[in-house]
Amino acid sequence: MVSIGLVLAGTGMALAQSTDSAEQQKIQQQLQQIEKKLEDKTATVEDLAEKEKKARAKARALEEEIEITAKVRTRLRQTYQKLGREYSATDQRVRELQERRLYRQEVQARTVRKLYISRPVAGSAGPLGTGTFAARRQVYAQKIGEALAAGINGLADSLSTGEQRRDELAQSRDQVRAAAAKKDKEKENKQRQLAKSDREAFGYRQQREQELEDIEQIQREAQILGELIDRLAELRQTQEAIDYDFPGWKGRLHWPITGEVKSTVGRKIEGKYQTETYETGMFISGAAGAAVVNAADGEVVFAGQRRGLGNVVIVAHGSDYFTVFAHLGDISVIIGQILRAGDPVGTAGERHPRFGAGVLFELRHNKEVLDPLEWLK
Repeated sequence: MVSIGLVLAGTGMALAQSTDSAEQQKIQQQLQQIEKKLEDKTATVEDLAEKEKKARAKARALEEEIEITAKVRTRLRQTYQKLGREYSATDQRVRELQERRLYRQEVQARTVRKLYISRPVAGSAGPLGTGTFAARRQVYAQKIGEALAAGINGLADSLSTGEQRRDELAQSRDQVRAAAAKKDKEKENKQRQLAKSDREAFGYRQQREQELEDIEQIQREAQILGELIDRLAELRQTQEAIDYDFPGWKGRLHWPITGEVKSTVGRKIEGKYQTETYETGMFISGAAGAAVVNAADGEVVFAGQRRGLGNVVIVAHGSDYFTVFAHLGDISVIIGQILRAGDPVGTAGERHPRFGAGVLFELRHNKEVLDPLEWLK
C-alpha cells in the first residue's frame, strides 16, 4: 500500500488550530474572494448572453436576406427562361426570313435570266405591248424583276427588324444572367456570414454554459466554506462533548463497511516473482457506492485526493491517533467537521487496482501503523 505518513505529518495540531479565530478569518477571506469571483463570472455570463443574442439576431436577419435573395434569383431565372424562349422564337423567325429572302433572290435571278435574254431594240422604249417580241419580253422581264426586288426588299426590312429584336433579346438575357450571377454571389456571401454568426452564437453559448458550470461550482464552494465557518464557530462547544480518549476505543471501533477483508496489515509475499510488500492498512470489500462510516469520535483533518489512494478522508481522534479511509467513491465530509462514531464519511469506491470495490482502512498513532483488526469490535 502507498504510505500516507506525509499526509499525517503536521496534522497533530489540526484539532486545536481548527477553532482558532485566525482560521475563521482566513476562511472568511476565501469566502469573500469566491463571492468576488462569482460576481465576475455572473457579469461574464450576462455579457456572453448579450453577445449570443446579437449573433442570433444577426443570423435571423441574414436568413431573411438570403430568403429574399433566393426569391429575386428565382424571378431572374424565370425572366431569363422567358427571354430565352422569346430569343429562340425570334432567332427561328430570322432564319426563316433569311431563307425566304435567299429563295426569292434565286427565283428573281432565274426569272430574269429566262425572260431577259434578248438585247433592247432601239426606239422600243414605249409601253409594254409595243415594239418587237424581244422588246416586249425584255420590258416584261424588267417589270417582273422590279416586283420580285420589291418583295425581297420587304423581307429584308422584316429581317432587319427581327435581327435587331434578336440582338436586343440577347443583350437583355445577358443582363439578366449577370444580375442572377450577382445575386448568387450575394447569396453565397450571406450564407458564409450566416455560418459565421451561427458559429459565434454557438461559441458564446458554450462559453456561457461553461461559465454557468463554474458558477455552480463556485456556489458549492461558497456553501461549503459557509458551512465550515459555522462549524468552526461552534467547534469550541462541541469539542468538549467528543470522546477523545482514543485508547479507550480499542475493541469497539465501528467497521467502516460490512464486507470481506481482502488484505490485512503486515508484510506480504505475492505474485510470480514473490515480491515482498508491506500493507499499511486493511482492505474491506463492499458494493460500490455503499456508505462508509466513521470508526470513532473525532474531527476531519483531511478530505481530498492523494496520489495512489484516490479519494481520502483522515479523522483525528486526539493524542495523535488517526483513522484513514482511502479509495473512496465520494467524500461526504469537509475539513473541520466533527464526527461521531458511525457518521458517514463517504461511499465505497470501485477502482482499487487489486481488489476492486470497497475501502482501504488504516489506523495510525503518529506515524506508527496499527492493526485495525485489534481495535474493531
